[in-house]
This record gives sequence, C-alpha cells and structure tokens, in this order.
Amino acid sequence: MFIHLSDLTVVFVSWLRNRSPIISQAAPFRRNSLLLLESIYPSSLQSNNGFNATPTDHVKVNFDASYLANYRESVSGVLIREDNGLVMAACAHPHLNVPNLEVTEALACDQAVLFARSLGFGRVIVEGDSSSVIKKVQSSSLDKSDSFAPIANVKRRISYFDNISFHYVGRSHNEPAHVLTKLGHLLPLPKTWIWETPDLIEEAIHRDR
Repeated sequence: MFIHLSDLTVVFVSWLRNRSPIISQAAPFRRNSLLLLESIYPSSLQSNNGFNATPTDHVKVNFDASYLANYRESVSGVLIREDNGLVMAACAHPHLNVPNLEVTEALACDQAVLFARSLGFGRVIVEGDSSSVIKKVQSSSLDKSDSFAPIANVKRRISYFDNISFHYVGRSHNEPAHVLTKLGHLLPLPKTWIWETPDLIEEAIHRDR
C-alpha cells in the first residue's frame, strides 16, 4: 500500500495542534501514524517548559546558518516548536557553492519557511538572528543584493500560509538552531528529526529556557 507523505504529516500536525480527549482515546492509531512517519524521517520530540510561549494556534520556527568560506559550503538549521515549547521537528540542510555569508543566512530563512510548509503548518512565527535577512523579508522593496534569489523565494512562499510573521532574535535566544548548523557540518546528507532530538540539541534547548 502506498501512503503519501502529505497524508502522514496531516496526521502528525493534527495530533500535536488539536490535543483533546478524543485524540487521547485514539492513542494506538496516533502511535501507528507516528511510527510510519519515523520510517521516513529519523525523528525527534522534546519538551521545554521554559520556552517563551507562542499563540496557541501558531508554531515557532527558529533558523540559523553556518558557513565554511574555504569550501563555499553552508548548513541551514531549523527548529519547529509548539506553543508550549514542545519540539515537533528539526532539520539540518547543507548547501553547496554558496558565495558568501549574506546568502547563507538568506538560504536558512528560506529553508525554515519551506520546512514548515512541508509539514503542513499554516500559522507560523519565524525567528532568526540575522537582522538584515529579517528586514529584507519584511520589506516591500526589491532586494538587489547577492541574496536576491532566496529572499524572493521566501516572499513567494508567504502566500502558502494562513498567517506568517518574521522576527529578529539575538543569538542567545537562537542557540538550538545554531547548534543544529554545527551538527549539520558533520552529516553527509540533509537530516530531519521528528519525535526525538540529538543530545546536543536537547542540551541547547534546556539552556534556552
């Protein structure tokens, strides 16, 4: 039997964002659905009670990037958390032939938006520690810098969401996403976690309380 990934993400997101007694009574079905997801995504989920809560109908998406100038390689790190701080998903995505740090940060923002949408989230708060990228995304002016293409992609994807906003946060409030980028340089391929985060990320989340 073929099961489309979008069907599984709908089950996953519905469970996390619509918790109720009815959902809890369907625990076996819920667990089986998540196990199917795990077979596609090496996974992760971790609670963080000290998280600065978001509106209950939104998820918070933090992104960061790291750049190896000598190799022209970058890694985008994205962490998605529920309104109470529960980590629902994370990814580390490498990019090749990246010309500079400016493009690196813009690619990470685009990856954050793309990742959130691929999991079916419609109401999103995006946070990053690159003030220049956040300003460009918020601006109605045409970006003529090296980061033109990824910034244009972000603006185009905005229409895919019911509600999306972009906010600057300092590095101290973005450490888990930053750690993801460092971990990504050690991985040979893009990596997505659902249901369980790596130890390094869990430690960073606890420090983010």
